[in-house]
Amino acid sequence: MYVGAPADTGEPPHQLKGFQRITLNPGASGTVSFTVTAHDLAHWDTGSGNWTATAGSYQILVGDSSRHLPLTGSLANPATVVANAMD
Repeated sequence: MYVGAPADTGEPPHQLKGFQRITLNPGASGTVSFTVTAHDLAHWDTGSGNWTATAGSYQILVGDSSRHLPLTGSLANPATVVANAMD
């Protein structure tokens, strides 16, 4: 699972935040589940020395490699969340 942060964060377009391997026979399908946490949305803010999950829309992308992400969705983070680095 990759997360794409809002463009104004300056983060890379897709960051790996979750991984699960399943084995499927040809033509078969399967299900995997991921829980997206505030930390999955956060980036390190060097100015404040805190993890920050910026308010905005985040892309959620899933596939078998970073070059093949056919499943996409989005989630909204309604407010910026800041966690002190020492917590």
